[in-house]
Amino acid sequence: MKNFEEFFLRKKINISKCLKYGFKKTDSSYRYAFYLLNGEFEVTLEVTETGQILLDVVDVTLGEEFLPIFQKNRSPYAQMVYSALKERIQEITAVCFGQESFINPQSNRIVGHIYKIFHESPEYPFVKIPTYGVFRAPNNKWYALIMDLDKERFEEHMRRTVANLCSASKKGNSSCSSDMYGESSKVEIVNLKIDPSKKKELLMNRGVLPCYHMNHDNWISVILNDSVDDDFLMSLIINSRSLVFNETSFKEKKVISKKAYQKEL
Repeated sequence: MKNFEEFFLRKKINISKCLKYGFKKTDSSYRYAFYLLNGEFEVTLEVTETGQILLDVVDVTLGEEFLPIFQKNRSPYAQMVYSALKERIQEITAVCFGQESFINPQSNRIVGHIYKIFHESPEYPFVKIPTYGVFRAPNNKWYALIMDLDKERFEEHMRRTVANLCSASKKGNSSCSSDMYGESSKVEIVNLKIDPSKKKELLMNRGVLPCYHMNHDNWISVILNDSVDDDFLMSLIINSRSLVFNETSFKEKKVISKKAYQKEL
């Protein structure tokens, strides 16, 4: 079975809906089987207890897994099978899966934590990259930016950036590890503002990196794959928000606070 993640990005399974749809419970997963193209291909969709989603596509005539469908450069025939599979999976996800704000579980947990503390939700201001989410302080300035990036490009960018950091550190840096990006083809990160005097100390933590696509002195990037635990990550987010909001003048803060109070009334 293959992990066909592109069909399930930002999707959260609803087990009760899956069972009503026809999924069968096994010892360690939920399975649903169906046919494509008049029975030429048998597909098994499996959702494990850990949330991993796997697909098995078998050529019924040959009795073998149809591997060309998982290749990037597909033949016209393999593309036809892929399109039929995609259409069927979209039907299933529309019924059995809910929509998530972001890809990784940690990213979505953080959305909940931020809303619980500050009652602030992500905005999506970028037309060309609508999956990038921004969190704003009451003064309308960003304090967190969540991005999903191509893993290979991000890894290459960070390899060059972090290499300088690693070579300059006598003690080494846990973020120099090449295995911290995970197995997914996407990397999800959050950019956060920091006190520049804390930068060196923060970069010693696994999963904390020099900021991607923003000022390296005042911002850091944190990988959202549980390399950093939620408590530490939330402390960074709260600090980032505080730093951004403190840029507001006292007079502006009074206006913002008054508007917030009137809104609650």
